[in-house]
Amino acid sequence: WCAREETLRAAFGGEREPTRRALMSCVMLGTNDATRLVDKVAERSNRVSVSVSDYGDYMRRIVNRAAMTSKFVFVMSPPVVDEDARRLCQIERYGESWVGGPWEDRRPEIEAFGAMAKTVANEVNASSCGAKVVFVDVYAATKKLAQTQMILCDGVHFTSLGQEVVRRELRAAMTDAGVPSGEDLLPDFPYGHELRNPEDPTVDFPNGDAVFERHVAKRK
Repeated sequence: WCAREETLRAAFGGEREPTRRALMSCVMLGTNDATRLVDKVAERSNRVSVSVSDYGDYMRRIVNRAAMTSKFVFVMSPPVVDEDARRLCQIERYGESWVGGPWEDRRPEIEAFGAMAKTVANEVNASSCGAKVVFVDVYAATKKLAQTQMILCDGVHFTSLGQEVVRRELRAAMTDAGVPSGEDLLPDFPYGHELRNPEDPTVDFPNGDAVFERHVAKRK
């Protein structure tokens, strides 16, 4: 997802008045927004990327909305990007023509996006938002480990170890913020691995409703 209006609507119901307050919300956006296409002509029509300042404006709206609908909001910086691993993976997937082609991408400002996420989190927390807003520095945690461990499968997306790093950082932040403990807390939506299970034919959309139905049953 990107830090855009559609994210605001899909995750937090747009501008409608919330009917209930969730215990917590997590916001981790920025990796897609930071995408820059190497080819200058392609970059001019890149509808994904936004400037760091525009990202900050979008994030302020999203985090403020999350604070209206949640008791706790955890704003997580985007993780580090391994550009070399990304390049090798894309070449393996699409061939050598990916290099220098219209889809070759980089994320040179990813650290700046993380810094902006921290700024937004601190701003909203200092306001009278009615929620506790906490910044979680996923960038710093992943930058340190990415040098020695396989936490990104293609330079951008997490491996299972990378997911564990995020879980550990978030869990620590939740404890520090005073979120009630309980490893059995379930999110409103199914987990990503539940939606990407090749061994489960019901996951294939448009038949994916079964996954959501099972998840809702768990929450009851």
